[in-house]
Amino acid sequence: MLRTTTASRAVRQAVGCRNIHTTNVCRAEVAAADRVPTPKEIARDRANKWLKDEGEQYRTAITTKFVGKGDRPFPMNPFFRPQAPLSNATRSEVFKLYLEDAQQWTPRALAEHFGLSIVRVQAILRLKALEQKWEAEGKPIQTNLTNGMELMLNAQTLQTLPNTRPREKLRLTSAKRLQPFFRMINEEEAFTPEDAAALMKLEPFANLQRKLDEAADHVFELEPRAAAAPKTISVDPSLKSRFQFMLVDTGNPEKTRIMVRERNGRLRGATVEERFRRKNLKPRYFM
Repeated sequence: MLRTTTASRAVRQAVGCRNIHTTNVCRAEVAAADRVPTPKEIARDRANKWLKDEGEQYRTAITTKFVGKGDRPFPMNPFFRPQAPLSNATRSEVFKLYLEDAQQWTPRALAEHFGLSIVRVQAILRLKALEQKWEAEGKPIQTNLTNGMELMLNAQTLQTLPNTRPREKLRLTSAKRLQPFFRMINEEEAFTPEDAAALMKLEPFANLQRKLDEAADHVFELEPRAAAAPKTISVDPSLKSRFQFMLVDTGNPEKTRIMVRERNGRLRGATVEERFRRKNLKPRYFM
């Protein structure tokens, strides 16, 4: 008669009663290991890794620090090197001088004084006048955003010192003739700028320069002029309607004429805003 000890029976019972099964957690782990990540997930993981390693220096930067080397914001485009914007202190100084004496500190004089272009000075004056108007009306000015952007973009404060190199050209003159023009002339022949302008069928540069200076000093206004009221073409009470119609006269293909028929029968020319709406907005009614 064979007898088994208690230890042997315990071993056989443990081996015979063991069951192998998988839970939902195990199945999910196996499926996650076998699944191939999508390109979007791969890009997200790479971005998170870059932010933790190399990108950490940009998170804690206290001054301008571009991803590209030096003054290049985009590492893949080494030719894009934007000029630093003007600081709010410089813009305020330009506006302050203009308010002190507008006759002396004309846009041209301010442009020469700060080394800026005339059109940039005009833009600064108009924006500062709008800011002053908003402050008088109680509208909030985003000064914190301005300070943050100046810190990030390394805004430049101009120093009005003698013999300082100008930041920009005083004026930009658009040339109609972009192709080079050559003509053989004798060395002893007198050829003045006026002769060159007549040959190229253009106005002499000195005259054009003078006109630009006069326009910059006299045409400038802090607030743009209000648009003139559209001219009334005709009034016919019998054409009254519940709707307002926009008419386009295509009789002259070189110059299209846009008119508006009011509800009271008045026919007038279209305003600039109405012309813009005609080109960019879709009609609400179809007849």
